[in-house]
Amino acid sequence: MPQSNSPVSERKKKRRAIAGGGGRSNKTAKGKVPEKNIPLNGQLFYFCAENIKEGAGLCDEDGVIKYVNTGLCNTLGYTREELIGQLLTNFLPKPGKTKYEKLNNKYNSAESFKIKQRWLSKCGNRVLTEIFIKALYENNKFKGTFFVITGLTEHNELPESLHDNELPYRQIVARAHDGIGIIQDFVFKYVNDNLANILGYTDEKLIGIPFLELINEGDRDKFIKLYQKGIRQKNKSPFYESLIKSIGDKEQLIEIYASVIQYEGNYADLVFVHDMTYRKKIYKALIESERKFRNLQNNIPLGLYRSNPAGRFISANLATIRLFGYKNWEELEKVNIVDIYLHKKDRNGFLDLLNKYHTVEDFEVELLRKDGTAFWASISTTAVYNENKKPVYYDGIIHDISEKKFAEAALKESEEKFRLISEQSLLAIVIFQNGVVKYFNEAFCKLTEYNQNEIRNWKPNDYLKTIYPDDLRILIKKGRELLTRPRIIANRFTFRGISKNGTIKYVDNYTKRIRFEGKPALLMSLIDISEQKLMEDEIQKTQKLESTGLLAGGIAHDFNNRLSVILGNAQLARMNIDSNFKLDTYLHNIESSAAQATSLTQQLLTFSKGGKPIKSLCSIQEIIREAVNLSLSGSNITCREHFGERLWNVSVDKGQITQVINNLLINAEQAMPEGGCVDIFAENYFYKKNDSANFLEKGIYIKITIQDYGTGIPLEIVSKIFDPYFSTKQKGSGLGLSVAYSIIENHKGYINVESEFGTGSKFIIYLPATREGLKGKVRMNENYMSGYGKILVMDDEEYVLDMVCDLLQSTGFNTLKAKDGHEAIQYYSEAQQIKEPFHAVIMDLTIPGGMGGKETIKELKKIDPNVKAIVSSGYSNDPIMSNFKDYGFSGVIAKPYKINKLHEVLNQVISEI
Repeated sequence: MPQSNSPVSERKKKRRAIAGGGGRSNKTAKGKVPEKNIPLNGQLFYFCAENIKEGAGLCDEDGVIKYVNTGLCNTLGYTREELIGQLLTNFLPKPGKTKYEKLNNKYNSAESFKIKQRWLSKCGNRVLTEIFIKALYENNKFKGTFFVITGLTEHNELPESLHDNELPYRQIVARAHDGIGIIQDFVFKYVNDNLANILGYTDEKLIGIPFLELINEGDRDKFIKLYQKGIRQKNKSPFYESLIKSIGDKEQLIEIYASVIQYEGNYADLVFVHDMTYRKKIYKALIESERKFRNLQNNIPLGLYRSNPAGRFISANLATIRLFGYKNWEELEKVNIVDIYLHKKDRNGFLDLLNKYHTVEDFEVELLRKDGTAFWASISTTAVYNENKKPVYYDGIIHDISEKKFAEAALKESEEKFRLISEQSLLAIVIFQNGVVKYFNEAFCKLTEYNQNEIRNWKPNDYLKTIYPDDLRILIKKGRELLTRPRIIANRFTFRGISKNGTIKYVDNYTKRIRFEGKPALLMSLIDISEQKLMEDEIQKTQKLESTGLLAGGIAHDFNNRLSVILGNAQLARMNIDSNFKLDTYLHNIESSAAQATSLTQQLLTFSKGGKPIKSLCSIQEIIREAVNLSLSGSNITCREHFGERLWNVSVDKGQITQVINNLLINAEQAMPEGGCVDIFAENYFYKKNDSANFLEKGIYIKITIQDYGTGIPLEIVSKIFDPYFSTKQKGSGLGLSVAYSIIENHKGYINVESEFGTGSKFIIYLPATREGLKGKVRMNENYMSGYGKILVMDDEEYVLDMVCDLLQSTGFNTLKAKDGHEAIQYYSEAQQIKEPFHAVIMDLTIPGGMGGKETIKELKKIDPNVKAIVSSGYSNDPIMSNFKDYGFSGVIAKPYKINKLHEVLNQVISEI
């Protein structure tokens, strides 16, 4: 904007024409610039053309479109590339083409035309527009046409009063996106609509307002100085920013471009104002986006880098810096990339691939960190080239794959271990695929008895000859299920196989579906269980035997009850008859037979392995002699007994220890089928620490040795003879020695064997001993036995109750009968209440369907903590019989009863304090 006191000569010197877009005029201000000399590439034209909504464009002298603005592209729906180079008539319907050609003939008269025309858009629609067309000249030579297109649906028709020469520029200025105005003497002389909108005014109110009033006070001096420099043509940059105040004192940041022009004969400023508020927001958003990108780049765990062909890093993220062990970028920047390769030749190989293919992915190589440690990395890099096809820089990603490499090495080692384990495994391992054996180990060869070469030469399905025909169908079915049913991944079953020599084997098989060499296959683990199968058969036989034993035990229990009645009544009869010798003899025979039957039931109980031992103080010498008489009677074997002096006694179950010695003597007899002699030794043994017999606890023992001189036991089976079901005999269950072992173990003792094949065997038994002496036994005549006291007897069988009570009453006891625990508790409680308590209670251990002795003693203890109870049973499979005191009982007696034993136990219990 010119000042009033500026020299006229200075104004003339800096006079500029608006029509030239800021270009210098070659004539005075009063002179008229010829229209034919208006330049086609004026700066103002292009700036304004791109900032109007209307369509505008240029055609050459042949009617070919050379330029179109954004407004024309938006109106017709074409891109610039689709429009430029096309004939303008290609986009006009046929009537429009004819009219255009007629008008084109008038260009030589330098006229401008305005027509209404429907244009054909890209999508096929006809757009009604008003078109202004003007011929363009340069040096009086026709150069083409300029056209402006206005949609009639959005704009009014152009005013006819406008001069044709000014119309294009007026249209462009009025509709420019930026604000355009003319300021003269610091006052607005002209503004377009957009400038008024930017400043918050209408164009009428803005005309005449001093421009400085809108400038922020802090920027006014700066603006004046810049303006003065512009007038003197000393302002190098006509662009500057400032804060302005719009209506409502709202501050806006604008960018101003000023240019000195001639306006109404005087100097003025042509200003272009751009609202910077949105641009500043975009700039801030761009800065924030760049910050986020940098953070993302630095936080990403992969190394990102850019390097040049000279082998230097141009840029790198934090992950790259840390990957190589450097503190910061400045350190990494100095590194020569060649030096980070453990093997320098890898760098050359990498560059060769990069130059050949321009992109290299997942190049695995060993690199070096700052401290010299090596690590495995995967590099993916792309080369960027210039116009001469020479590499400018390389963009890449580095990933530390050390763990992956370690995993691969571990996998390789694992595979090697699998191979070694597979070859050493007792399991036969084989992989089948489409009927072909893909892999097998040595154990598979042993199982099938085919060698490796034979198996390798098998044709598809040749393996089927190793399957028992009756089991072939189920094997094939299981294999198909695994391969065709996704939910089934493994199967386990047993089948019969056939070895090369025709032996049938039971094979336990675990089959799993796997992928082998990229295809489905079956992995089978096989083990020969033929011996186990035979053992299972033996177990089934033994289970039947045990069932028989349980039956025998039950029969023995019931038989003992019957024997109790027979034996008790015989004793009562003998006690109550007169001196009739024959009748007494008959009764004695009955009693003796019942006693022998009792011995048989005891053997049945022992055979049935009935429960814990019922221990009593015994002489081992007496037990051995009775066992010898029982076992070797009538055989061709003689026995020599060797007993040490003053043998200690043992607390044992006499019947069970007798059974052990019986079994050992029977084995000795079978080992000497032609007859012979057995030596039995018994001696005291004291075990101390560090003794060779370290299988014993410290204490005193009786050592029993039974030695035969028969065939002996082979060394390879000596360790198995005490195993259940093991036997070298064709007949027998193989339970004799295992039962003997169990009995000795239950007595806290030990049994062992020493044998030499062809010489004989020696069985050695250690039984815990006691220095307690046996009490002298006085054979009592039942006719002279006497007792006292009130006795409560509980049993579920009435005839047993009657017999026991009769026996007790015949020797002076008073008795009361109870059929189960409830009656016993009632009678005992009533006796306590009337101060006439029972001296003792005899209770059967088991009451079918009722309360037995175990439950009853608990309730009696609540009534009388000092109750004296004797537990009785005909079957010793319950631990109460052997550990009666642990359950609150004072004594124990087994059925059937003998009057003297019953009398002895009662007197002992009653007399205890």
